[in-house]
Amino acid sequence: MLGDVNISAILDSFSVSYDKRVRPNYGGPPVEVGVTMYVLSISSVSEVLMMKVICDNFVHCAIFTFFGDQELSTDSKPKDFTLDFYFRQFWTDPRLAYRKRPGVETLSVGSEFVKSIWVPDTFFVNEKQSYFHIATTSNEFIRVHHSGSITRSMR
Repeated sequence: MLGDVNISAILDSFSVSYDKRVRPNYGGPPVEVGVTMYVLSISSVSEVLMMKVICDNFVHCAIFTFFGDQELSTDSKPKDFTLDFYFRQFWTDPRLAYRKRPGVETLSVGSEFVKSIWVPDTFFVNEKQSYFHIATTSNEFIRVHHSGSITRSMR
């Protein structure tokens, strides 16, 4: 409870006739999903192989790969690296909108709630391996704005 507002009742109301298998606005326009990435670290990059980006007026760029002092072709085999980052997604699901109450403009909920709602299937092309940081608990949360605007954050 927050003041006279029952947060559990708001969260419970979302499960009434909600089907997470169906995207928001089904049959209408596609769901627009915004994404941001905050890079914490880049690691496992070969120290011998380096890339040089040459841009002409910041419009046309060419990437050249170097091995020591010797330049390799621009179509050399891609190199691997590791990123540790926070990844956020933003979308609107009108089915999760609720009446605005004093002190309850946004609900912040943990990873258990994520299992009960529709979430975008975002992926990284050419990804070799990925995992979520789960040191003691899942590093994921959802914010549900009273308008149905959703923010999902993961590490």
